[in-house]
Amino acid sequence: DDRRTITAVNRAALTSFGYDQTELIGKPGTVLCADDVSPPESGESVRHYRRRDGSLFPGRTTTRIIEAQGTTPVQRIDYIHDISEVASLESAQREAGRVFTTALDAIVEGIAIFDSDERLILFNNTYRALFGSNASELKLGMTIEEMARAASNAQDSAPSEAGSQNAQDWVSRLVWLVRQADGETSIVRYGGNRWM
Repeated sequence: DDRRTITAVNRAALTSFGYDQTELIGKPGTVLCADDVSPPESGESVRHYRRRDGSLFPGRTTTRIIEAQGTTPVQRIDYIHDISEVASLESAQREAGRVFTTALDAIVEGIAIFDSDERLILFNNTYRALFGSNASELKLGMTIEEMARAASNAQDSAPSEAGSQNAQDWVSRLVWLVRQADGETSIVRYGGNRWM
C-alpha cells in the first residue's frame, strides 16, 4: 500500500523469496530489501533483495502507483525480476575482457582490429607506441586514413615532413596495405630509420 506494507504477493514472488504468503502479508516491504536505498515512487531501478534464507540477489524493479479511487486507497505495485544470472554473465564478460586486454598487451607485435567500416575497434599498447609523440591521438573509432595521417604528423614517427608529397604518398601506401589484408608481410619505413 502507500505505506509500503505488503498486502498481496504472487506465486513467483513467494518462490523467489522463499516465503509463505502468511509470512509476508502485513509486513513492511523493507523485510525483502537488502539495501537502505529508498525506491523511486515509480519507474525502474535495480535494488538488492534478501531471501528468507538470507541470500541476496539483484532485482530489476518496476514500480507502478495506482491512485486512490473512492474507498480504495493508493496502491503501490512492485514487479521484481531476479537478474542474478544476467549480473553474473556481465561480471564474467568484464573479467574475460580484462584477461583478453592483458594478454593482448603482452604481445610484442602491434595489433589493431578494424570493423567493416574501417574504424578501429581494438588495439594494444605496442600498436599505440608506433604513433610516437602522437600516441595520445589514437582513439577507438578512428578510420585507417585518420590513423595514418596522425602517424605521419608525429615528429618522431613521420616518414618525412608533415604535409609534404612524400608524407601524402606514405599515408596512401599505408592505407592501401591495410586494405589489402592479404596475409602478406609488408615493411614500411617510418620515423627516420625505424621500420614496421
